[in-house]
Amino acid sequence: MSKLLWCTDIHLDHLRLPDSARMFGDYLRREQELDAVVVTGDVAQARDVAVLLDNFAEGIGEARVYWIEGNHDYYGTSIAAAQMEFQRTTRKNVVWLNNASPILLDSETALVGKYAWYDAVHGAPEDSDVVLGDFSRVSELRHHFDEYSWVYKAKTGSRTRLLSVLRQLAQTAANDAELTLRFALAQRKLVIFATHVPPFPGSCWHMGRVSNAAWMPWFTCGAMGKMLERVAADHLDNRILVLCGHTHSSGVYRHTGNLTVLTGKAVYGAPDASALLVTKELDWTV
Repeated sequence: MSKLLWCTDIHLDHLRLPDSARMFGDYLRREQELDAVVVTGDVAQARDVAVLLDNFAEGIGEARVYWIEGNHDYYGTSIAAAQMEFQRTTRKNVVWLNNASPILLDSETALVGKYAWYDAVHGAPEDSDVVLGDFSRVSELRHHFDEYSWVYKAKTGSRTRLLSVLRQLAQTAANDAELTLRFALAQRKLVIFATHVPPFPGSCWHMGRVSNAAWMPWFTCGAMGKMLERVAADHLDNRILVLCGHTHSSGVYRHTGNLTVLTGKAVYGAPDASALLVTKELDWTV
């Protein structure tokens, strides 16, 4: 049996005190007896991720920290450069799940994780008036984004280049995740899959309800959803529990009998745990 404390969208760079990240980790450690912490993205902005993750892990103590990045973790640099830094965070008690082998938590349960960008296949991406900071603060996206064209010339096809980049990134991540997920399911009956962006419209909770058509394109990863649906259908004797965040609103979505998605709540400047997951006691049928 393993006790996993799940957090998402903790945005440690929004905390004001110099030692806040360590203090937050220490708070979690004192509040709950735990074996590990799973963080499903948005630790900080790129330049601060490694340092703040170090401080957070120091506060957590001996328990391991398993994490994947979110869109904010790429702010201020390129995807390629950020991922090089993320690889350096893996050490004794901190593991970047993006390129890790399945973590075998107990005799029945494994943990895997993968970040994938939203891919705008759900909702109304051509009509949406939503402009995310991602578009101008991540190098690979900024090259294909012009705010004037985005807002006022949506019908001219001016969004094609950016949407193409997002969909290619999402599909590549989903393909990679499928290999790791299938490997984990071959070893354990139950698999916890950590990601950042909700994989299905039904798991895209925003302000207490499923998101509208304007936000849905940037709050879901259709490629990841299709992959999870396909893998779950191929492993009907297994169970998959997806942990995600990104929308800052919580909800439970049961996609099929063996595939459930938990979306975690978050508040800027006030990080907290989303849930304590005790592997032998998890209700995989919610």
